[in-house]
Amino acid sequence: MTTTTRNNAYRNHRASGRAGTQCEQILALLRRSRVPLLRAEVAGNLGMFQSSVCGRLDELRAAGAVIVAEKRLNPATGVECDTYRAALLWDETEAGQVDLFAGVAA
Repeated sequence: MTTTTRNNAYRNHRASGRAGTQCEQILALLRRSRVPLLRAEVAGNLGMFQSSVCGRLDELRAAGAVIVAEKRLNPATGVECDTYRAALLWDETEAGQVDLFAGVAA
């Protein structure tokens, strides 16, 4: 697939609203989950392609809505992989936000 084809497909996907819907579904799943999930687990739970999940997780991470948690062994591949969870209020500084109270005594 050429870069132009890939970029056009992505723009069409965003314009259709499907990418936004996928982000909402992924975020809802991560908020319900009691443990951080592998990309493959997110894809399997939502019936999405793993490539779509990877793209949406990147977007959610950039927006500060999702963070990378600990690594965990993927039982299907035997490879240590990142897990993901919904960002929490106290994760703001990890999401690139400025800590307004840094250096201030509690």
